[in-house]
This record gives sequence, structure tokens and C-alpha cells, in this order.
Amino acid sequence: MSDKNKVHEIFEQGVHAFVRNHTDESPERFSEGIALNPEFAVAYVSRGADCVKQERVRETIADFSRAIESRPGHGPGVSSAGACP
Repeated sequence: MSDKNKVHEIFEQGVHAFVRNHTDESPERFSEGIALNPEFAVAYVSRGADCVKQERVRETIADFSRAIESRPGHGPGVSSAGACP
């Protein structure tokens, strides 16, 4: 399996965990994807959204900011950052 496919598979696992509200598993999966591809903006946004659920404001802001840094103008990163408390 290529690294790109592995990153996608791990990300999908994170999304499924997020949807099922498995807040212990989803950030771990998003972090694994980020470790394999540090420029994966969508994984930062997703992990940030998970942090919102857990009311972890600092981590949320850090992840949304990193998403914007890795992909300036990235719609979900920019709009998510604007929604931070």
C-alpha cells in the first residue's frame, strides 16, 4: 500500500470514529495521518473539529491555524478558524 493510500485509509478511520463520537480514537487517527503527511490540511481541520467537541480551545485553534498554513486559502480551514470561540 502506498503512503498516500495509507494516509487516506487512516483518515477515513478517523472520520468514521468522529461520526460515531469515539473521541478517544478519532484524534489518534487524524494525528497518524498528519504524522505521515504533515501538509494534510483536511486532517488538521478534522482533528480541530474533534477538539471543538471536547472543548479543547487551544488545540482547536492550533489545528485550524496549521491547516491554513499548510494550504493558504483552504476553505474549511479558514471557515473553521473563524468559528472558533
